Amino acid sequence: MSDTKYALADLKAMQSWSFERKIQVAQTRIMEWYYYWSGSVAVSFSGGKDSTVLLNLARRCFPEIEAVYVDTGLEYPEVRQFALSHQNVTVLRPEMRFDEVVKKYGWCYPSKDVAKTIYYARRGSQWAIDRMKGVNKDGSPSKFRETHYKKWAYLLDSDIILSDICCAIMKEKPLYNHVKQSGKQPLIGTLAVESRRRTESWLKHGCNAFEKTHPSSQPLSFFTEQDILRYLRDFNIPYASVYGEIVESKNGKFRTTGERRTGCVFCPVGCHLDKVNRFQRLAETHAQLQDYVINTLGLKGLLDFVGIEYNARSEPPMKTIAQIAEEIGVSKQAVYKRYKGKLYSKLNSHAQIKNGVTYITEHGEKIIKDDFSNGATSYNPLSNGVHGVHIDYIKNLQEQNVVLQEQNNELREENRKLVAKVLEQSEQILSFISSFRFRTTQKEENFDE
Repeated sequence: MSDTKYALADLKAMQSWSFERKIQVAQTRIMEWYYYWSGSVAVSFSGGKDSTVLLNLARRCFPEIEAVYVDTGLEYPEVRQFALSHQNVTVLRPEMRFDEVVKKYGWCYPSKDVAKTIYYARRGSQWAIDRMKGVNKDGSPSKFRETHYKKWAYLLDSDIILSDICCAIMKEKPLYNHVKQSGKQPLIGTLAVESRRRTESWLKHGCNAFEKTHPSSQPLSFFTEQDILRYLRDFNIPYASVYGEIVESKNGKFRTTGERRTGCVFCPVGCHLDKVNRFQRLAETHAQLQDYVINTLGLKGLLDFVGIEYNARSEPPMKTIAQIAEEIGVSKQAVYKRYKGKLYSKLNSHAQIKNGVTYITEHGEKIIKDDFSNGATSYNPLSNGVHGVHIDYIKNLQEQNVVLQEQNNELREENRKLVAKVLEQSEQILSFISSFRFRTTQKEENFDE
């Protein structure tokens, strides 16, 4: 018999719900958690975009709910400043400094799961040794363990200290101590889509894990990053400036112009997966922090050993035509046609060909995006050799494009009003529940008398 409450298909179904329904269900989970613990709850608030959405949803229901911020010293300065700018925020601090944690327990790399396995394999735990060998408990080969663990076996023989303990000391323990002292059970803004571990946790417990040894609520588990960005943008919710702006491409996808994720600024987890990793970006935006983590804390040793670059990019950041097309929401051919056509004279000095692939600089990317954002109105058919008989046809396309843009703006406004109505209804329901609970309490008191 399975020990999980839900199947993966359940999670995927919830992730495909409408935006409005997700908001309603998330607020329902928050209310369930609040009333189950008789209001003795608090929001774990990191200052990141996910917990910003959670705090906003929670305070729409319960304006006086406490936020708890763990001041680890590992956040972007902008994120810390943003978190501390909120009202009713309790600040916690870890018992150890990060430099002490790194010296004793090492770095968390390449993932929490692998770092934990390496830590225990070095101490002789058979389950961990089997994983690093890529075999099951009975010694039979495991394809999953080969691809997820065995490829990192070379780290076992290095002198680099690795473990997953830093997060427990810097973040989890201060929160646990706060729960123990205050009795307030945490609401946490994590998404199941972020990792296999968080997905497995949701499958086992759902959003509200009442039965866990350390109970916790993750009411945004079924949200996606797109939902988070849309919520911040549609409701004009302030967020940390390090994310930059939230922009929407023509295919309806949202993205941030700055950092995509924040978290611990010194954490190397997953940096091997990025074309331009966080430490390269840090060198360009926060040079002193980058120097501190690389040289003073000694992350240089790990990154050099595994072959990860960490210095500022020597060349300006560039994108392929396919990448630019995807962000705009048009075909690769459409961008390439303009690059080779009317924009060639402007883009020629901002393009490089490497191994047969065309790369465009940031300035060139702006030229392309500006041209597409202007639509057909910037297109002069006569300068491109188009015969005059097509001018009326092109003007007709221009007019249709203007109409479609107006319709899109009207639909967006209607959708914003609909979501606002949903939130208002949720607040009315909350008010009714509170009133009902108050009347019930009065009846019980009268009965006792």
